[in-house]
Amino acid sequence: QPLDNYKKALEIVEAHLNVIMSRPLNETLDELSEFEQAKLKTTLSYAVTTLSLCYLKSKGTDPSEHQNMQHLQRLKSFFTKIDKYVDMPQLLE
Repeated sequence: QPLDNYKKALEIVEAHLNVIMSRPLNETLDELSEFEQAKLKTTLSYAVTTLSLCYLKSKGTDPSEHQNMQHLQRLKSFFTKIDKYVDMPQLLE
């Protein structure tokens, strides 16, 4: 059961990434605001980093001590900063 759930989750992630990557990333980024670009880049980096940690765990390696875990924490802080700046104009009104 847990393995089936994991497989389903990976299939969902793959489907979302396929949509995003169905055309050159630069074309997608050109259509977005700077904040949207930052969020997309951070999201893609978060997805790849998370997948690499899942891979390590599937190979029996404890991902909590891997350098990518630190990178994941930095990405989480980027999300907080991006959200803060996106909400800032609303705070000024």
